[in-house]
Amino acid sequence: MDKYAFLPLDGLFANEKEINSTNIGEVISYAENNIKSLPEGRTTSLVLLFYFICYLKKTNLPFYIKGGIPLHYYLKDKARPTYDLDIITSVDGEIFYQTLNTFLNSLQGELTFKILKYKENEADEHYYYDTFTMKIEALLNGNVYKTFILDCTKCSLFNEINYLEYKAPKYILDSFYGVEIEYLMADKIMAITGPNSRPIKHLIDVYSLINTSIDINKLKMYLDMILKWENTKRKEPISSYKYIISDNKWFIGNYILSALSVGYNITFDEMKDKINKWMEKNL
Repeated sequence: MDKYAFLPLDGLFANEKEINSTNIGEVISYAENNIKSLPEGRTTSLVLLFYFICYLKKTNLPFYIKGGIPLHYYLKDKARPTYDLDIITSVDGEIFYQTLNTFLNSLQGELTFKILKYKENEADEHYYYDTFTMKIEALLNGNVYKTFILDCTKCSLFNEINYLEYKAPKYILDSFYGVEIEYLMADKIMAITGPNSRPIKHLIDVYSLINTSIDINKLKMYLDMILKWENTKRKEPISSYKYIISDNKWFIGNYILSALSVGYNITFDEMKDKINKWMEKNL
């Protein structure tokens, strides 16, 4: 099972015949004990998020999964560990929260979830999206098992975003809707080339993505879409955007630890330069 140490999603799919129990505790136990992930607990966190997506689908709220989970499908061993869940929706935060909270409070059984905290963040010229977050507590047989963050973006262009149906481990749920890889990449390119500080994880992910198969025309379409969206919040809208990581761009987080976590042993400047050259050539 060591071959799945950095491929937790592949490990979950490869063991579908062995993980055939409807008992959630047995599924989590198997994932924890038989699919050895690094860092420890990475696979079980992924299992937990899949179960939460299964419940989230039952609310009939409109949403697409973005962030770390779809990246696991594309980046394989270059995908960073995923412990929280990112989604995009067209619904106001308060409505989303009330609907989800009502549904979660009705849950009974082996695995339940509880919203511990809810917070809204309005868009401004520094962060262009209306977002809302929830701290979620997972309880297994009535005992607190893990907590994670549900990070939600409300998007006025939600209906313009193409989505894909992602296959999930069949013993948890059949599938879910998520954004295309080109949308994920466009969102991260805007983060690393924009004027404001952003997490270093976006730089690492873009470096990984430039080494995958990307539909450049579709990527450009999403870049234009996101620029249009962001311009509604900018004090001075931009008509011609330059895709470059400037020398004074500030990133939040530890670059060395983030790069080593996915096996990259190059300097920050080398990574930045390679991404800039790729963007200059393709965008």
